[in-house]
Amino acid sequence: ARLGAPTALAASVGDDAMGHALIERMRRDGVRADGMSVVPERATPIALVAYRDDGTRDFWFSVHDSAAMELEAAAAERMAEHADWLHVSGSTLGFGGRLAEAVEAAAARVLARGGRLSLDPNVRADADGLGTHTAAEDLARSRSS
Repeated sequence: ARLGAPTALAASVGDDAMGHALIERMRRDGVRADGMSVVPERATPIALVAYRDDGTRDFWFSVHDSAAMELEAAAAERMAEHADWLHVSGSTLGFGGRLAEAVEAAAARVLARGGRLSLDPNVRADADGLGTHTAAEDLARSRSS
């Protein structure tokens, strides 16, 4: 967005300082944020990475019980109606449930209109428990034909 490309985000954040700051930052940077919603009584999701001296990393996600899991499918579809390009994080798919379903539906809508899909599979040995590999591979395969 800061480079001038029209950009939008469909996401859900908590009704907390971090969530409100994220929405404000998106707007300030020129991101269309009308696809973002504030979910009361849920926290804004956080991902933390701890780096060890030997170069390995530990990841901690607070997503399953966060506002992210409440992404409004209708908001994602509204954003998809105007998108020429959709970027998807494999970890988003790996968390599953309504979140993954909304992303998959948005991807289908963008591609049906002739748009493009970029996919960060987020392939890491320590991400296996999320189901990231399978979900990302399935989305990539289903959209490549």
